[in-house]
Amino acid sequence: MSLAPAPSRARLGRALLVFASVGHILGYLYAAPEHVVDPSWPPHARFHVLQAIFWIAGLDLAAVAIVLGPLAREQRWARATLLMIWPFAHVAYFVALLRGGGPPETSAHLALGVLLVMYGAGLALVWRSPPDASATTPR
Repeated sequence: MSLAPAPSRARLGRALLVFASVGHILGYLYAAPEHVVDPSWPPHARFHVLQAIFWIAGLDLAAVAIVLGPLAREQRWARATLLMIWPFAHVAYFVALLRGGGPPETSAHLALGVLLVMYGAGLALVWRSPPDASATTPR
């Protein structure tokens, strides 16, 4: 037995995707700027941190735009594109931890882990939701 009808699952999935993406942007905007202005870092390293902030914000904003537009209109390519964004926007942090040098606080890992799982749950919900019969846009 399903806990919620398909439209509610899809709506919840879209909400999770948006919340995870916006939360991700806010997390990076909170944590990363201190490195951009840290005088102990070489200028080239500070350049790359600032560049990475823009990259992650761009990926997350693209995800939000896809969720609110093409995914809400149930265009098939939107699901696949959001799936492709997931490893680059959310999983990459944990891959980078394998190299070492990550933040000393486990709270950063926990917060980003929660957002990663939230995004994944949102993907699963929209992926499993059957198409809405009222959708009239081309797929």
